[in-house]
Amino acid sequence: MDNLIPKYYKSYGKYVNTEKMIPGVDGLIPVWRRLLYGAYKLARTDYVKSATLFGHVVGHWHPHSEDLRGPAQQLVLNNFLIGKGNWGSRIGVEPIECAAPRYTGIKFNDNLKKDFEFIKDVPYVLSELGYEEPAFIPTKIPFCLKGNFDFVSIGFGIKACIPSYKEKDLEERLENKKKIISPLCGGCDIISSRKEIKNILKNPGTNKITIKGKYEVKNSEIILYSWNPRIGFKKIYDNIYEKFQSFTWSDESKEETKIVFRVNKYRDEFVKILDESVTDEISYNIFYVKEGKIINGSVDQYLEDCYSYYKLSENAYNARIAEELRRKEKENKLLKEIKKKFKIDPNFISALGFEKEFVEDVLSKTNIKALLEA
Repeated sequence: MDNLIPKYYKSYGKYVNTEKMIPGVDGLIPVWRRLLYGAYKLARTDYVKSATLFGHVVGHWHPHSEDLRGPAQQLVLNNFLIGKGNWGSRIGVEPIECAAPRYTGIKFNDNLKKDFEFIKDVPYVLSELGYEEPAFIPTKIPFCLKGNFDFVSIGFGIKACIPSYKEKDLEERLENKKKIISPLCGGCDIISSRKEIKNILKNPGTNKITIKGKYEVKNSEIILYSWNPRIGFKKIYDNIYEKFQSFTWSDESKEETKIVFRVNKYRDEFVKILDESVTDEISYNIFYVKEGKIINGSVDQYLEDCYSYYKLSENAYNARIAEELRRKEKENKLLKEIKKKFKIDPNFISALGFEKEFVEDVLSKTNIKALLEA
């Protein structure tokens, strides 16, 4: 047992990291990839019941959980899928859970068509249930880098904390490494130096930046719009209340987070405490799976690896199209020779008593090989 337990524990840990919790080169953990591919197959034009999509994914590729609301909600909130009905929210004081899958609908996002352009030309592997699925989605930019929220996932001995950026900024960075881009940080302001922001882009390992939540002072009201996305509002509240109790607050969030504090006395003191409470350090450590191995890399390395896989798919697509064109040319040449060899004499058609148009229509619908061998 002393030998078996470490052996199997290590094996299971590797399985969890590479097959469940850590994203691949395309920026997707397996369940995200399966949901996106399932939506591409089932819901490209119209909404389907979320339960329908979940059943298809579980029945073909993901026999681990029947309730896929959590990962599906992440895809919807990141705008990778389009949801209909109550899909919950991350706006305001507390996150709102989504409704049961029988009450919601889901649809493929047309904005992802470019990411699926070469989907036929990627390697396909067999799922645990024996159905084919793409080994990766042929995207130029890793999905987890271009989401609305940082990607945080804990595996066996690994915690992946991957920053999110605007997709346009990532595309510019891929083309020009001198272009310095900043992570979204949940709508907070970044108060770190340019060098610290650059470290996330260039250096593997843990990199830290300092952020500050956005707020606005309007007379006796102080309106808070954002804070460190990795902590809850309660921590902000507790930190303020420990030092200052003479205030009230309300959550007036609708389209965006809007927490309104009302302070009648010592407003400047309250603002100082709030400013300290929403100023925080946030760390990033990028891990992803490439060819079955865990890579601890930088944003630049992640972009380059993902783009190299995209180019492989593009080259495979171009090779397939070129082969199809060559085959079509050969088919046309063959048909031309067959027409020369078996040219039908109009007098022969007339002698049979059939109209010429009727004969041509019949021949167009007839298998040539079957006709010649009959």
